[in-house]
This record gives sequence, structure tokens and C-alpha cells, in this order.
Amino acid sequence: MKTSFGAMTGRERLCFVLKYLFMALCVVVALFPIIWVILSSFKTNAEILSNGISLPTHFGFDGYRSAR
Repeated sequence: MKTSFGAMTGRERLCFVLKYLFMALCVVVALFPIIWVILSSFKTNAEILSNGISLPTHFGFDGYRSAR
């Protein structure tokens, strides 16, 4: 088995790159909802209801205080 990227044929390189691009896409798809929930936890209720996908205008811990 060839171990170095330079020793691979063109087809093997393409498969190698596509495999890692697919794995990177899977990681992004898996992590996006977690990051979105974490960022949304810093929003006020008004910000969440007005535009759920936007970033918080300011990072506040009011939601954490009221959850206690």
C-alpha cells in the first residue's frame, strides 16, 4: 500500500481528497445544530422570535439566570 500522497496515482488522489471532503462535510452537518443551539442560548426571546438564524446582537446570560 502506498503511504505518501505524492506516490499516489491521480485516481487515488481524487478518491483520497473526496473521502476527506465528505468526512469534513459530515462533521460540519453534525456540529452545526450544536453550535446554533449554543449561540441561540445567548439571545433574548425577542431575538429568537424575530430571526432565529441570526447571530446574537449582544451576548447576554439572561436566559441562564432565568433558568435557575
